[in-house]
Amino acid sequence: MTYRECFESAPILYNVCSTYQRMMDDYGFKLHPDTCCCDWIDNEYYRQELDKVYREYFSVAEQYSVPMILTTTNRLGYKRYTEQFPQTRGRAMTRENVEFVRKIAADFKAPIYIGCIEGCIGDQYVPGEAVKVQEAYDFHREQLEEWVESGADFLYSGIMPEINETIGMAKAFSESGVPYQIGFIITDDGKLLDGTTLHDAINMVDDATENPALMFMCNCIHPTNLLHALEHPFNQTETVRSRLLGTISNASMLKPCELEHCDHIDNADAVSLVDALIRLYDYHPMRLVGGCCGTNETHMREIVGRMQAHLKKN
Repeated sequence: MTYRECFESAPILYNVCSTYQRMMDDYGFKLHPDTCCCDWIDNEYYRQELDKVYREYFSVAEQYSVPMILTTTNRLGYKRYTEQFPQTRGRAMTRENVEFVRKIAADFKAPIYIGCIEGCIGDQYVPGEAVKVQEAYDFHREQLEEWVESGADFLYSGIMPEINETIGMAKAFSESGVPYQIGFIITDDGKLLDGTTLHDAINMVDDATENPALMFMCNCIHPTNLLHALEHPFNQTETVRSRLLGTISNASMLKPCELEHCDHIDNADAVSLVDALIRLYDYHPMRLVGGCCGTNETHMREIVGRMQAHLKKN
């Protein structure tokens, strides 16, 4: 079954809990100043720990027989940057990351879908650094061949704070022929960090793309904060109800910019996080849920176990 077919037929899909952030917080992984995390798979220690964490999550999918998705650690590993360094020059880093995870997933009897995540050019928490739509399209269009050649099941824009680059990236995604989904970063005011309402942002991206995204998501936000964002009248629309279908939840209720500069890992226990996620789901049903900053295997098991039980009751 393809990812699109699974998305259209499964009651709910689960995103793994915060591999990227967890590897830095819990395992001491470091980001390369230019290639970010796309070459983590070159480090034997990193490979071993990534393998272990992926297997933790995939075992949950197998235990509950649910579809699970993840994105590889190639975020910000842009081709124009990786070509500048001997260790990555001439290599298809996206494909190597996809193949690394796919080999692990093959050991599990569960539908597991592997995607490529693309981050924004500027600071994800400083929308004033926004680029123009055409500039964003040209930049992200450079990745197109590598995305398609990687064999990824889907493409994913992660943590987009402003509308212009989101549109440019989505236009490039839509030309790939690969299913894609768009992830915004918002706060409880119901707007992207540049002030665009969630309702307007969804409409603007849909209007600008020939092949629409499978869905829109909100990332890096606690379920309670997302619930407050959706309660604003300007987001109580059919557009938001029908197109915002996923959330990747922080364990912390801090705003993303506050969390980024926090001097400790601010998180909530798995039970209280899922309590809040279920309240959000009852107000605004989602097709994809998962964990972001401050979440781990304990949260993953709680999310899947409790959500599956909640779906059966309803």
